[in-house]
Amino acid sequence: MTAGISGLGEFLPQVEAGTMRLLAVSSGERLEGVDAPTLSEAGYDVVVQNWRMVAAAPGLSDEQKAQVAADIEKLAKSAGWQKALADKGWADTYLAGADFDAQLAKEIEATTAILKDIGLVQ
Repeated sequence: MTAGISGLGEFLPQVEAGTMRLLAVSSGERLEGVDAPTLSEAGYDVVVQNWRMVAAAPGLSDEQKAQVAADIEKLAKSAGWQKALADKGWADTYLAGADFDAQLAKEIEATTAILKDIGLVQ
């Protein structure tokens, strides 16, 4: 048996063609239009989301940081990005500033705990 783990958008063509069976989704809630339970519903205490971020080299001035943040916010609200989200079946979870910093800290903590638990890091 072969299994795959990725974003739904990457596997949807195979699922629709019947060459791959969708077993579950890792989101906190079922996805609209998708006939699959969440991993939580299937009995696994797991919620995982692919996310993306923009990073820059250290040493940016406050003015440069503000400009990059403004550009990213403009992109996140653009019609083109909204279309990409819809086309790929991605959730819009745009975060900036302190909200993003807090979420990133949570992700680092959770990932570190998992890697320690399975013995990949000490």
